[in-house]
Amino acid sequence: MKQALISLLRNRSYQLALVITLGVMAGQHLITEHVLTTRHLGTLDHLAIFAVTGAWMLPAALLSVVLGRRIARFLGIGERHWLHRIELAGLISIVMLEILLAGFVAQPWTHPIYDALLPAHHHAADPLQTMVLGQMLTFVVALLGLFLLPLQDVKWRAVQVPSLSLNTRRRAVSLALLASMVLSLLPFQVQNGVLTPATTQAVSDACTDPGAPQRSYNVSAIFVRMTLNRFGDNDPGAAMYVLTENIPALRAEEAARQVTTGLRSDLIQPLVIRANLGECVTINFTNQLNRAASFHVQSLAYTVNNAGGMVGNNPDTFAAANGGTRTYRISMPPANDPRGEGAYYFYSHGAARALTSHGLFGALVAEPPGSTYLHAMTGQPLTSGWEAIIVDPNGSNFREFTLLWHEIGDEKADIFDAAGTPLPVLDQAISGAYRPGSRAMNYRSEPFMDRLLLQQANGQEMDKALAYSSYTFGDPATPMPRSYLGEPTKTRLVHAGSEMFHVYHLHGGGTRWRRNPFADDRGEFDQGLKKSPTQDAFSIRLDSQSIAPSESFTLEHECAAGGCQQTAGDYLFHCHIGPHYVAGMWSFWRVYDTLQPDLAVIPTRAPAPTAVNSLGLIGTVVEGRTLLPAAQITDPNTQISIEDWARRLFPAQGVPFDELDAAVWDWTIDYVNGDPNQPLVLGEPETTFTWVNYTPRPGTRPDRRPEIMFNPTNARYAWPVLRPHLGRRPPFASNQHGGAPWAGETATATRPDGMCPDTAPNNRFYPV
Repeated sequence: MKQALISLLRNRSYQLALVITLGVMAGQHLITEHVLTTRHLGTLDHLAIFAVTGAWMLPAALLSVVLGRRIARFLGIGERHWLHRIELAGLISIVMLEILLAGFVAQPWTHPIYDALLPAHHHAADPLQTMVLGQMLTFVVALLGLFLLPLQDVKWRAVQVPSLSLNTRRRAVSLALLASMVLSLLPFQVQNGVLTPATTQAVSDACTDPGAPQRSYNVSAIFVRMTLNRFGDNDPGAAMYVLTENIPALRAEEAARQVTTGLRSDLIQPLVIRANLGECVTINFTNQLNRAASFHVQSLAYTVNNAGGMVGNNPDTFAAANGGTRTYRISMPPANDPRGEGAYYFYSHGAARALTSHGLFGALVAEPPGSTYLHAMTGQPLTSGWEAIIVDPNGSNFREFTLLWHEIGDEKADIFDAAGTPLPVLDQAISGAYRPGSRAMNYRSEPFMDRLLLQQANGQEMDKALAYSSYTFGDPATPMPRSYLGEPTKTRLVHAGSEMFHVYHLHGGGTRWRRNPFADDRGEFDQGLKKSPTQDAFSIRLDSQSIAPSESFTLEHECAAGGCQQTAGDYLFHCHIGPHYVAGMWSFWRVYDTLQPDLAVIPTRAPAPTAVNSLGLIGTVVEGRTLLPAAQITDPNTQISIEDWARRLFPAQGVPFDELDAAVWDWTIDYVNGDPNQPLVLGEPETTFTWVNYTPRPGTRPDRRPEIMFNPTNARYAWPVLRPHLGRRPPFASNQHGGAPWAGETATATRPDGMCPDTAPNNRFYPV
């Protein structure tokens, strides 16, 4: 026995297999744990994983070496020349790839055993990624082993082969390897990151289940003039899906050619309808276009009678032009599969390229089982719309935004201004945008060109750096999600266009989401302030998401609205491709910290506090000190004056030198009736000027200053604090002033949301 073990250890094939086993396991561990994920396991878990994995990896490596060396001998490849060793390492890695493929094919049957032995073993989410990584590591480690291990003569029995030329042998082996790799994949497919036998896939069809919940919508396809923004840019040849009962009101809206800022409840928006997991949805479709059209939902199971197409010998399921009707029945993913939740893109298969590029698309959003949907502004039951409150009986209620990114027409299509003049293909003189107005979200586009022309018309210098600013230009017409601070929020992101890729990018303090929300605790989207993020998460975190035509993603925003920093404000999002946002593909997510008259509260959540003026702050305790008028301060250690508190929050007081002077802000403190015990903090005088994105409030006068409103629970100013002033640069905190006046610079027990965590070992300050 001892002699046999010594002989085995001296065997070159076994030595090489042992080196490959140890090297591949170590490499896989280092890369998957420290690069592909950030999940770190304990020492005992690692030892158990290495023991169980090595038990099957060593025989696999030995088989790879033996077969690889035999194939090399068959091909006339030796081991003494360095080029031959590289070829041999490649053959060994290819054989290992075949073995790994077989292992992944067997996963549906072997994973339960593996999970029982090693419940903590899952490092990588994608087995195909692991398989390719295994082959690459095998090649590298085998190559090192072939060069470092002592060379032994191969004493195999001669392989009896036909008298074929060496080239013929090599071609035969190459074809055999290629065929085996292709054939091993044919009966299988990847679902949810796992290679699964195709024969086990069962389609859940709620529409054949008599007990399944039913839902129906009456939908029409129509032509419409699509007004893209308040400047009047439009696509006169657009098409869209609409709930049939809304057509009369939509036609009135179309004739007015007016749109709201932030999109809100305008009827000319992509149709977004909802259904719950496990339901059967009936679409009663009427085609009012002048060509055949259909209603096809991407990525959901369907039968040939509900496909919305006409392929081969399948039945024609289009609706005829000019009033044709068709009924489609769509089965939602099963109620017990939360991974089915999300937005599903729908469009027409008839003249698809032309109609889709001009707006004939929408989204069917799959919600948690049993959910009900409420209007984001009123809290009443909702039939359709891009923003909604979702009441989930089995989880957290949340606010939902469905953003459909797309282009307006193909790259040769004209977009027109309010006077009917085509917009320039290249706005070289003003913004530098290619096809301004053509990069859109939910039928809206806010090109920099239009905003900058407002400055020019007002006799001001055009400043591209200010194009995003609502203070300078007013709110955009593009969809502006709105939330209360701390609300659980999901963004359903859909690419509804067909011309190019886009990148959704969200700016702000601690805004992020899991790339795979199912890899970790999904409850983190409802946790609020979190200064120290969860360590060793299985999924990486993102603040941007690339998206291709017809793709969709669900972004479950970690820590809820306001991000993990939990700050109120406007969070810019845009396509991260520069020419696209300059052409109009951008907006804000506005997060409030006080109650708004036109934003409903999510059921079961406490409403935000009602804002008060500075007089309402008298007696409020903040950061351990009581707010009082300066005239009443007797102990600065336990009290702080409202006047000093306001100076901490706002830029330095003063009248700006010109419209570009942002170092001061013309706010003031007025003592009501001259009483020093009633300090009323007022903002700068309001503008009386009206432009497309802003209308002054009734009764506004140039000599009147608005009261600045505050959150009564923490005494911080209520968002938004500034009101638009056309062409002016927004004020900001100047030198020697707090760099984070709203959140605070450092977290403390009395101000836990300060920017720098109290556990941070060092702070650095850079006066600018």
